[in-house]
Amino acid sequence: MKKILSLWQSESGLSAVEYIVAGSLLIAVLVAGFAVLGPVIDNRFLFLRNALNWE
Repeated sequence: MKKILSLWQSESGLSAVEYIVAGSLLIAVLVAGFAVLGPVIDNRFLFLRNALNWE
């Protein structure tokens, strides 16, 4: 229990604001990546769907 309290009171880690900033940057990078790669992946699935359509 003492270890948990010492970790809780320790200021050596990141603060909540820094976690929010890091999380926001990560989300922004993921959204940008999906926006760029979305059409490419969609075209690949369209190609596969048409290749498997044996009508």
